[in-house]
Amino acid sequence: MENVNQSILIVDDVAENVGILINLLENEQYRISYAFDGNEALKKIDVIHPDLILLDIMMPEPNGFELCRILKSSDKTKEIPVIFITAKNHPEDIVEGFNLGAVDYVTKPFIKRELIARINNHLLLNHAKELLKKSNERLEQQVKERTQHLEEANSAMKFILKQRDEYKEELKDNVLANAKELIYPCLENIKKCDLNEELSTYISQIEKYINEIISPFITKISAPILKLTPTEIRVANYIKEGKSNKEMAELLNLSENTLTYHRYHIRKKIGLNNKKINLRTFLQSLES
Repeated sequence: MENVNQSILIVDDVAENVGILINLLENEQYRISYAFDGNEALKKIDVIHPDLILLDIMMPEPNGFELCRILKSSDKTKEIPVIFITAKNHPEDIVEGFNLGAVDYVTKPFIKRELIARINNHLLLNHAKELLKKSNERLEQQVKERTQHLEEANSAMKFILKQRDEYKEELKDNVLANAKELIYPCLENIKKCDLNEELSTYISQIEKYINEIISPFITKISAPILKLTPTEIRVANYIKEGKSNKEMAELLNLSENTLTYHRYHIRKKIGLNNKKINLRTFLQSLES
């Protein structure tokens, strides 16, 4: 990581101390800024947003501790590493500095190699944290995008399955309607004719084959079921499956009032006049 792109803000109310630090760091290619009190520092931080702050403790209000507390309480500045620089080396001062969120503590007079090593270490650590944060953000975005794609694929699959089920229901209705309205009436008329034994056998075989073709749709073709319209047959099948009026309304794109109307006509056509008999149970008994 090149130092030339790293900015450091020196905050100290003593101009001589600021000058010493600038001289120590001038060959390290940092971009150096400075402020002589806490209020000036806050204004500069808002503009340059430094990569690291060298902060003196003993300053007029706000002092170094108070300024650090202000920085760490703001989302905009809390991630900026702060290194305290001071002549104070009492353990309680060091502990308070770390408790406020400082990353390091350097005492005066400064040893150049030590100071630069500490600065570089914390700049590298902070840079690594930024890279990790950006990497996590990219990962979260990728997870979000993939989750969205999965949800879209799931929705598409549900739509396809619904279309397939609707097609199967439509096919079943058409087969039953054709059997009811076309094939069975013709067979009944043929049976009324004066047929010899051979033709009667053929008619019986045809009727058997038709029943076998229709059997996947309705296990047992009974006279009451064949009286229903295609829509009523679909409603009857859903009733046998135990679906509620609300579920059937959504599947058939009908109002619940219309379904109540269909229920009434189904009961009437299949001869279910006893209101105490459960319609679902009765329909299931027709195919048992």
